[in-house]
Amino acid sequence: HVLEIPVIEIDTKNSKILFDNNGKKFEQSILDGNCKLQWKVDWAMRWSALNIDYEMNGKDLIPSFELSKQIAKFIFNKVPINMSYELFLDQNGEKISKSKGNGLSIDEWMTYGTKESLSLFMYQNPRRAKRLYFDCIPKSMDEYKKYFNVLKEKEIFENPIWHIHEGILPESIYPLDFSTLINLVTALNTSDILTINKFCLLYIKGNLNVEEQKSPQKITKLAVKYFQNFILPTLKKRKPDLNEKRVIEALIMEISSNKDELSAEDYQNLI
Repeated sequence: HVLEIPVIEIDTKNSKILFDNNGKKFEQSILDGNCKLQWKVDWAMRWSALNIDYEMNGKDLIPSFELSKQIAKFIFNKVPINMSYELFLDQNGEKISKSKGNGLSIDEWMTYGTKESLSLFMYQNPRRAKRLYFDCIPKSMDEYKKYFNVLKEKEIFENPIWHIHEGILPESIYPLDFSTLINLVTALNTSDILTINKFCLLYIKGNLNVEEQKSPQKITKLAVKYFQNFILPTLKKRKPDLNEKRVIEALIMEISSNKDELSAEDYQNLI
């Protein structure tokens, strides 16, 4: 109930507030969630009651923070250290909001990317407005791999990976760029994890241990989901005409007849 009636008395001994309800006394306990302050005042009261040291908020709440700061100074003269971060925008540069439904939730990100890639996206440039939409996921996945690969070369505390993992670093990560993997899934036009994984191991051409061989499978599942939802619906396929079919068959025969291992340049020359 929202009360818009005068307060007669504040009973601090019994933790109650007494109101004037048209000449009759109406009392209400402030305990057990029976009473709530308006949110701007409530924010400052929580800082004081819970002894908060650090508060971060979106830049749209800067005026509210300034008001709460005055209230907190009045109560215990302690204001949390504050950092105001920029807003997230959609692919059109418009503010993300629940009412518009143009946001990207944590669960949606985790359907196509890793928790670490999301942490990296959040970690970088908090004071700069960032576009948050599905195309950000492959980019962030690749950036995470890039930072991980230079972890030993640079000052470790300057690398975001150290902070994301709170100093407890994984021994290895996926051996293939996520965008490359999406391209591979698209080229193969299949959602079969084992088939894609075999091509991954061929592509890597490295001596991977058992754990490293499992690594491509984990992100392959994410890449397949990304392919199914964002790439496959837009693909427009057609059958090759007679001349194209002859060329493709000739190329297959040319590759098959070559017993030596071919380089990328060899394949290009054959084509």
